Amino acid sequence: MKVFELVLSSDDPSQPVSDAERLFSNVASRVMVTRRMHLWHPPTDVLETETAIVVLVELSGMGQGEINVDLNGRQLTISGIRGLADKYRKYFYHRMEVNYGEFRTEVQLPAAVSPENVEASYADGFLEIVLPRRKAKVIDVTEE
Repeated sequence: MKVFELVLSSDDPSQPVSDAERLFSNVASRVMVTRRMHLWHPPTDVLETETAIVVLVELSGMGQGEINVDLNGRQLTISGIRGLADKYRKYFYHRMEVNYGEFRTEVQLPAAVSPENVEASYADGFLEIVLPRRKAKVIDVTEE
């Protein structure tokens, strides 16, 4: 790991660091932290009850139709795009930690589920997907 250290000094005792400080402050005042629109992964919890597998995904600020849920066998994929609100696009950010842009999270389910009975709801910034476990099929054995 490399550590960089900025040392401000001058050979002129009457101007100890003012030129370097001025240069640094001019550059620092023009630095803007931005995040590119990129694929990000929302925090996701997977838990198992006696009858179902429950997936909770933190997706605050999403609207109806912005979240896609796809179940293919035991692979659950949640994806979508969270856009930056138009009213905030024109401002200068000093700190930006909320992820925006395209997201995707994939969950390998620990058990087989009944796809026809899956329920998904979104409230208070959380997507909740309840996937009922598939019941074992009982096969009668006949004698010949």
